[in-house]
Amino acid sequence: MRKTSLPILILFIVVLVTFLSYNFKEDVKRNTKDKAFVKVDKENDGRDKKIGLKSPEGRITSLLEKSNHSLVPNIVHYVWFSVDERLKFHQMISIRSAYLFIKPEMIILHCDNEPVGRWWKYVKNFVKTLIIRKTTPPREILGKRLVKVEHQSDIARIQILQQYGGIYLDFDVIALKSFKNLRYYNFTMGLEYFGTPGRLNNGIIISERNATFLRMWLDSYKTFNPSEWDEHDCQEPYKLMFKYPHLVHIEEKTLNYPSGKPTELKLIYEGLYNWTANYAIHTWYRLYELEHGPDSIKTMNTTYGEICRLIYYGNSTLIKPKTRLKG
Repeated sequence: MRKTSLPILILFIVVLVTFLSYNFKEDVKRNTKDKAFVKVDKENDGRDKKIGLKSPEGRITSLLEKSNHSLVPNIVHYVWFSVDERLKFHQMISIRSAYLFIKPEMIILHCDNEPVGRWWKYVKNFVKTLIIRKTTPPREILGKRLVKVEHQSDIARIQILQQYGGIYLDFDVIALKSFKNLRYYNFTMGLEYFGTPGRLNNGIIISERNATFLRMWLDSYKTFNPSEWDEHDCQEPYKLMFKYPHLVHIEEKTLNYPSGKPTELKLIYEGLYNWTANYAIHTWYRLYELEHGPDSIKTMNTTYGEICRLIYYGNSTLIKPKTRLKG
């Protein structure tokens, strides 16, 4: 028995090693398809920093694989916590852009009170898929009080995406094309900038219902400090991106670029940036603050002028003022 069992044991080991070797090679093939590669860099403190897979076009895509079917519902969410506040022109432009280019099944405004004013009436008349959902602002998260309305909105958008899935947009985000390709990933955010600290901006989030990255992000609020500004809403997802690159798809240039840095902000409000590759432009309106309207955007020879004209008038070209005939 011993003489016959030894060859069988050796044969079993050979078969097992061959099987494991084959599966390892197949895993490597899957993880290196499309000529992608893993880039490893060093942070200032010397720790390894995995940036993630880069597509042949150079766009950072992390390690999250693209599905062969849509994972994210085509629903756009906005959050509005305010009392008797007028909807401004630039906020209307955001909603109109989402309606025209994303073509969502519905646009849901999660609010404690509806906006008021001319442009809100315009939105309710123009957007046929608008749903108003009364929502109480969250007052605490994981035992931490939420005092600032900005922090309440930060938590609300995560919880909304956990419940519904879809596309969350800030009111200063202008959509410029369909988000269909991004909906094939279960979770997507746009890079604002690399750095220590760096930021993934939470003004645009594309997520399937209850995505794992959302749960981990929300769980990080255990260390939330009410006196902070953006440590958990933008810096924390940036850190999570490096820890769990297989859970998030990153768009480096097409969602939050140009960023809110002064030199890049000028590309939006003073210069002309080629935005044709962008899914959206985040206009960082709180850093700009000047309010415009249908007339003033006609002659604005800037990126902001171009995209506002595209959304409002249907064409990005300058609109020359009509000359009055004398006499």
